[in-house]
Amino acid sequence: MKTYFSNFSKVLFVLLLIISCQERSMDVTQSNENSNHDSETLKLDDPINEIKTNFTRINSIQNWSKVLTKELMETSEGGEVKYYFNGENLEKIIEKKYGEMFQQTIEYYLKDENLSFVFEKSLLYNRPIYYDEEMMKENQDSEYFSIDASKPVETRMYFSENQLLKSINSMDPGDTIDKKELENLTVNNYQKLLQLLKN
Repeated sequence: MKTYFSNFSKVLFVLLLIISCQERSMDVTQSNENSNHDSETLKLDDPINEIKTNFTRINSIQNWSKVLTKELMETSEGGEVKYYFNGENLEKIIEKKYGEMFQQTIEYYLKDENLSFVFEKSLLYNRPIYYDEEMMKENQDSEYFSIDASKPVETRMYFSENQLLKSINSMDPGDTIDKKELENLTVNNYQKLLQLLKN
């Protein structure tokens, strides 16, 4: 009889322990759900999310009121810049540049006439565009110009009122790029493109 009650009390103890653990687990789950909800609420106010929303809005525009094209002569192979207007508002600028050692496309997304998001995509050539197989042999080199051997580099920049909040570079996961220098370079280039539009 003692053994029966001893076993019964052990089983009862284990059951109570399991129930207690389940209640604690439910409390933790509810706490996590609440904290997730809080973090979602915080994310709604996140300036990066606002920038992404603006980016999506601009890219959803199907019919632009006006698209102006200007020629660029600052690189050896030239380039062009296009200005996209929605009504009277300049919403987007796409700049394309070509050189002997690269090609680059920079997309500028605007909000209230300020930079909001900049997407820069470069293709860094393995050799100059004129460097053919014959030149490779003459120079006892192992490579000649090839688009396939070129290296793509992407940079995403998030701005608020022309101030850089965050940048992501595909070649620099350690984020060692000087943000202030990148901000100055990008904002100055944007200002030059606005000046070009007025000329």
